[in-house]
Amino acid sequence: MVLRKDVPFLKFTLKFARLLVVWELVIDTLHSTLLLYMIWQYLIDNFSNEAFLEVTPWSITSTAALTALSACPIQIYLSHRVKKLSGSWVVFTPLFILSLAEVWITRHCDLNTNITSDKSDRIDSYYNASRLVSIHIKNPVSVATDVSISVCLIFYLRKKRTGIRPEVAMGHRDSKLQNTDHTFPLPSRRIAEDILVERKRQYYFQVFSGVTHGFASRGDPNIPDERWGREQSAQGISGWFHRFLDERFA
Repeated sequence: MVLRKDVPFLKFTLKFARLLVVWELVIDTLHSTLLLYMIWQYLIDNFSNEAFLEVTPWSITSTAALTALSACPIQIYLSHRVKKLSGSWVVFTPLFILSLAEVWITRHCDLNTNITSDKSDRIDSYYNASRLVSIHIKNPVSVATDVSISVCLIFYLRKKRTGIRPEVAMGHRDSKLQNTDHTFPLPSRRIAEDILVERKRQYYFQVFSGVTHGFASRGDPNIPDERWGREQSAQGISGWFHRFLDERFA
């Protein structure tokens, strides 16, 4: 019943993940095209042009905006996954605000470093652009966002993680075997039952063999008769338990 309730959400998650893949492909293609255009400008059109080296081309300043557009949807998606794992809006809200703040700061940097209609507001050199406060704030905010999301994901995933004990695993196989009554034909069910019974038998026999081996090894090596007696007792108990398992799982 839980799986059936989660099916619509799983479908939405898969569709959103596919949209993210398409979005990243578009952003990466556009960014690669801009980088090729920038290389052409530097090496072909303006080779040995010192005046051009003092100007910040728009293809470089747009890189920050494209990076933010690429990272923001993924950060919001991972923040939502943290919310699903933790069930707390208190954890999700700061991560969401940090993601939006990174986009806003990046957009502010991009507007200041690009050509505007007002010549006095134009910051078209690397030196002037490096003096912007938003340039220095962007990287710490970006690092804080990525580290916060990563730490939250690792923490809550490890918190949800549980160990699988042998008896739990066998109980899980039992439930799976019971659920195959209407899907597997009768010969297949019998084969599956035989395999499951044999695995149970081997598991219990290995556990009991370890106990009897420990009992036998406690004998004093300096007293051969005592050590021999313990080994004979352990072999007798082991043989009895083996016959018991054969009768139990026959």
